[in-house]
Amino acid sequence: MVFMFRIYSFLFLIVFDFQILYCQKESITLDSCLIWAQNNYPMIKQLDLVKSTESFSLSNIATAWFPQINVTGQASYQSDVTGFKIAIPGINLPEPPSKEQYKFYADFGQLVYAGGSIIAQKNLVRSNTKLEILKLEVEFYKINDRILQLYFGSILIQEQLQIVDLIDKDLIAQIKKAEAALESQIIASSTLYQLQAESIKARQKRIELESQQNQMLKLLGQFINKELPINTAFIVPKERSLRQKIDRSELWLSDQQVVFVENQWRLSRSKVIPKLSLFGQIGYANPALNFLKNEFQAYYVAGIRLNWNFSSLYSFKNDYQISILNKNIAALQKETFLFNTRLNLLQQEEEIHKFEILLKSDLELVELRTKIKVAAKVQWESGVITVSDYIRELNAEEQARTNQTVHQIQFLQAQYLHYYHSGIKL
Repeated sequence: MVFMFRIYSFLFLIVFDFQILYCQKESITLDSCLIWAQNNYPMIKQLDLVKSTESFSLSNIATAWFPQINVTGQASYQSDVTGFKIAIPGINLPEPPSKEQYKFYADFGQLVYAGGSIIAQKNLVRSNTKLEILKLEVEFYKINDRILQLYFGSILIQEQLQIVDLIDKDLIAQIKKAEAALESQIIASSTLYQLQAESIKARQKRIELESQQNQMLKLLGQFINKELPINTAFIVPKERSLRQKIDRSELWLSDQQVVFVENQWRLSRSKVIPKLSLFGQIGYANPALNFLKNEFQAYYVAGIRLNWNFSSLYSFKNDYQISILNKNIAALQKETFLFNTRLNLLQQEEEIHKFEILLKSDLELVELRTKIKVAAKVQWESGVITVSDYIRELNAEEQARTNQTVHQIQFLQAQYLHYYHSGIKL
């Protein structure tokens, strides 16, 4: 019996612990939402594609150092061939070659000096990859603004629900007292009805808030690719100190655009530098190199070739001017971004200062409204004031607490928007 009792006790504890875990709210933090949202964003897959493209492009450019081989086969018939129309006594002149000619050969080429063009091409590909990655990071960063709005909106609703629950709890307690007083014929039935009506209004407000909360959870769940239950607890983030330094991907993007333009210019400059390569040809033809010998012969040709494309000098000066203009454009874009960002930071700093002042007065107001409500409750229970007077003071306290909560969340949101505009680092 003792053994069976221990087994049942053990099973009971397991079930009890499971129920406790099941009933616990799922908590979530702002940093987690920001990370999940970026990892879930469809464009994140493009990062791997960009990096793979860079790898293949660099491999293709490197093939310029590989031996270049070209195999050709040719059979032709021509209307005339070289011949001798004179006769020299005592000398047998060779017969003219056949008008049918055949040639099978392979050309070989090996680049020796590329004038820096291959290095310039590789640097251009690498800088372009960094540019594309930074463009994606800029797009990823815009998600943070949406997550901040949804997260702080959810916190605001969460706090408002707690206030409504406190008010409704207070009303329910007063309804029970009113019901007892009504049975004793101490109060009129209208007094009870007024309290019940206020309780219904509180429950209606809760339904509206829960509906808004459900919409927020669905939207946020889509961004972070998680199903958020209705009882999800949003952890209120700690206050952030203001950052004066702007550290955003847009700045790195502007700097990388300058690097990309410089690499474009280096590639254009390399086109005017002579290229040096080895070449060779080996073949089997009729006629071969000795066109007077009318038979199939093997042959080869080898040498070194200098290639200098003077036509690239035509656009050399304009290419240089274009690179200067493009760098100036990138610098202006960076300056414009810094200007707009500083304006946003100033705006958020003013918002933060405003809410700091409001929160101090909210604290005093809530304390006063709570004291007034407590006094009104005592007066109503003593019959000094009517239930309408008590309800008015109860609603005034609720409004004061709601304003305090709204200002507190807006204060935190302004801090995080300042943090967002200066550069969130996770």
